Amino acid sequence: MSGWKCLAVSALIAGMAPMAASAEPIPVRGIVEGFYGTPWTQAHRLDMLEFCGTHGLNAYIYAPKDDSYHRAKWREPYPEGKRKELSLLVHEELSKITLATGADYARDPEAYDPQESWERALKEQYGSLSRDMELFAGQSQHMENSWAKAGRQDGAELRASMDALWKSWPDGESSDADWEKVYGQVEELHAASGNLLHSLPMHVLEECRPQLMQMQRIAEADRTALELMKSVRAGDERKSGRLISVLEKKRGEIVRKERKAMISEKTARAFLDEVLAYAADRKREST
Repeated sequence: MSGWKCLAVSALIAGMAPMAASAEPIPVRGIVEGFYGTPWTQAHRLDMLEFCGTHGLNAYIYAPKDDSYHRAKWREPYPEGKRKELSLLVHEELSKITLATGADYARDPEAYDPQESWERALKEQYGSLSRDMELFAGQSQHMENSWAKAGRQDGAELRASMDALWKSWPDGESSDADWEKVYGQVEELHAASGNLLHSLPMHVLEECRPQLMQMQRIAEADRTALELMKSVRAGDERKSGRLISVLEKKRGEIVRKERKAMISEKTARAFLDEVLAYAADRKREST
């Protein structure tokens, strides 16, 4: 499993309720290098072993799916050259968020507090950037494929604010306040992504640069979408037409980049489609 998707799994772990009954520590607590894709390098494994020791984990299982000697050639002993071979990095740093929260649960299931564990892991690993990472990672908490759905709603707080805005828009008593709240959250998310792109260590940035850049594109487009909502409500057809053109262009760029990076699909990203549909509906109503 890639470290990027491990953010979603860590969110799932963070959503587990503490156990009510007394529970002993899990005897075997560790990690499995068992994902598809390029295996870790030896340096990354040693770094992970040190991380395991720091967090009370006591096991490491070597089982990368793309190691031919682990699968097709499993009957053959590893050749000397293969044992010394180094591979490219595969999201080893981002995996530590998941591993830290999982280690907390395995070490003391009864006292496990999911949100506290999540926040502590981010502070330990990202320091002054922990708030920015929390905002960013919060937009990738849901993991879904053809056989499984796991994790919480991507950007649950932002999604709730957007839903409240749609309920009050265009002429509800709280519509302007709801609009301001969403705009502020979008601004914060845009700034957080920019801070991380500028300040994360290079070895961490290499793992999440496409997602951070996509998050910035989406947040920037959301700002345009919010301005479009106001111009449509005001009946300013000329400004609305210009903003629709701008937003469609930004959305097109986001769609093209989704081949490499998807994030906040049902929240910040979905909001773009929602606003364009709203503008189209209002245009039909006025003709």
